[in-house]
Amino acid sequence: MVTKVNWIESGGGPLLFAPRSSIKDWFGAATSKVAGSQTDYARACSIEAEIGIISIGNRSAVVLGDEPDRTALVPGRSAAEVLMVRWRWAESEESLLSGLLAEHAADALSFVPAGRLATSAEEYLLFDAACSGAQIDKYLSASLQAGSYAIETATFKPDRATFALVHRLKSHLKVA
Repeated sequence: MVTKVNWIESGGGPLLFAPRSSIKDWFGAATSKVAGSQTDYARACSIEAEIGIISIGNRSAVVLGDEPDRTALVPGRSAAEVLMVRWRWAESEESLLSGLLAEHAADALSFVPAGRLATSAEEYLLFDAACSGAQIDKYLSASLQAGSYAIETATFKPDRATFALVHRLKSHLKVA
């Protein structure tokens, strides 16, 4: 039996994965706090790749760009790993997750480096980038350790009826 996961979708634009402590500094599609500059949402939309990094003050956040896919946060094989599963197409949630979450399935994916994320030890929220920090009512969350995470991307396409994009955030810190 496949465990159900929670999914989130945007209103059509990118999703943002940001530290909870910086959410108060995210203004989404609201007017920019600096006259004449782009909104935070416009900055997120300028990430044309499937995944990229954006600043919120002196902190970094991850933008899930390209397509507004339904997305889930799935724990990795250790506390130092988080998977962001972006559902492109599948007959059902169960058909997508049964293959992807099978033992060692993620290890068989061919991950490609897509950047690095410096983190603090705290909760990170995944939400619609159009929302300001004060407006966030729907989000998913994951706790990250302090350090540097490699961001890697792979495609999961076990058959013609199933396709997901998988981003992995993986810390290279050795946990004592």
